[in-house]
Amino acid sequence: MGSSGINAEYMGSSGINAEYMGSSGINAEYMGVRGLKFKAEFEDGDKTRRVTRSIRTNARIGYIEGDMTDVEYKCWARYFEEVPEPLTAEEKKEFLAGVTGITLYSDAFFPFRDNIDQASKLGVRYILQAGGSRGDAEVTQACNDYGMVMCHNGIRVFHH
Repeated sequence: MGSSGINAEYMGSSGINAEYMGSSGINAEYMGVRGLKFKAEFEDGDKTRRVTRSIRTNARIGYIEGDMTDVEYKCWARYFEEVPEPLTAEEKKEFLAGVTGITLYSDAFFPFRDNIDQASKLGVRYILQAGGSRGDAEVTQACNDYGMVMCHNGIRVFHH
């Protein structure tokens, strides 16, 4: 048991607060993210590719987090008709202060503690994963350290 009295490995399902989270796991309405103007297509080397839902979702996350390298930024910017101005540190801080009770899931598993360390900074309280990683004990301990609830559902959807 962690200091919160929660045994993350054996807790039941927490449910998902999807309405609050939005498709990217972040309250997109709050940040004005839904108003970003995406291109329909972008150039990728010698190919033209569609800007798919997953690309838009990842681009929104990149916009909110904003900690891209120059190479990442160049790739990210090509998805937009109008490249948005970065969020200020104050805007991010204000937003993150109000984010709580977020559920994070994986269709495979979280193999490393740093996944949990990062999630703790973003208001994550509940974690659902298949389990089965060699790192399960360390990840479970990280959840206990942060007072998070974790459930291993034993269902692995992602295979490679």
